[in-house]
Amino acid sequence: MDTDSPELPARIDPQRDTPSPLYLAPAGQTWVGLDGPALRISQPDRAERLYPLRRIGRVHTNQRVDWEQDALLACAEAGIPVLFLDDDGRILARLLGRPGQRDELRGRLIEFLLRPEAAGMLRHWMDQHRHRAARWAALKLGAFGTKTRRNRRSGVGGLPLAVHPNPAAAGAPPLTPPTDLAPSVPELAGTRDTPPALRAAARTAHAADIRTWINRRAERLAGADAALHSRQWLRGLAYGWMEEHLADLGFGRTTEVAQAGAPPLAADLTDIFYWYLEPARIGWLTRRHLAARRRGQPLRPPTYRDTVRLFESGATRAAARGRELTGSLHRWLIHEGD
Repeated sequence: MDTDSPELPARIDPQRDTPSPLYLAPAGQTWVGLDGPALRISQPDRAERLYPLRRIGRVHTNQRVDWEQDALLACAEAGIPVLFLDDDGRILARLLGRPGQRDELRGRLIEFLLRPEAAGMLRHWMDQHRHRAARWAALKLGAFGTKTRRNRRSGVGGLPLAVHPNPAAAGAPPLTPPTDLAPSVPELAGTRDTPPALRAAARTAHAADIRTWINRRAERLAGADAALHSRQWLRGLAYGWMEEHLADLGFGRTTEVAQAGAPPLAADLTDIFYWYLEPARIGWLTRRHLAARRRGQPLRPPTYRDTVRLFESGATRAAARGRELTGSLHRWLIHEGD
């Protein structure tokens, strides 16, 4: 981490009606305690800061933060999920808060899981939506020879996207799909001359093939380590949002689904939700790469702070994508229950 500040950013806005995420990623030792109805953040040689629990939606914290038990219990009682992450963005542990009151989705899922064939049906639904989201991301990134007039801005969860239609012409390394992924992602992808038959075949690409293609594209733009960290950090942020959203829908430590530990609903839905953030991440890495080349400077690896800003810059419309996903699951459960 590259900051001495415990919050990245705190985002606790007194003028904002809805709770906001609190990011605790200090470079030095930090302590979190409870001060009445607020979390107390303490650091050596710095004044203590208070963050009211009613203004916090979820907490992301790293390994250099020491938590008092009372503070963790207060978060759980207030329904605030706490995610513990390492410096690479991997989730080490999580604390589920008290679930919300809008529990119709939870009730339908619990009833559905009583059916003997439920696990296989739910897995099939997840796989279908995962592949659909992956192909959507690939289309947005021009993997199948598609071009859009909205190159400078795309509705990818509300996050800005500026992918040059021909990065090689702009001085960036060529971003063509790896040839070993054909025919899932044809070598001709990304050109206007892609035959319609190959373009149609490309749209049947599996999520694993698209993941490999996107990972290699990110590595060409930022390097292997930076590409990996940006993906892990962004996925951790997406997971935190999904945990908070599901808690609001009635899922949490006191529910039957949470106690059984299956299905891992937050992780499965995040696997789908994250695909809608990938074009924004690649667009962001592209802009950073081109800016460094224009200035003639070495490319600075992205930091966790940078990734938080990317996620928060489009939080409203990204949240709409997440709510659309759980809404789709709810409608499917209603259909299957009739």
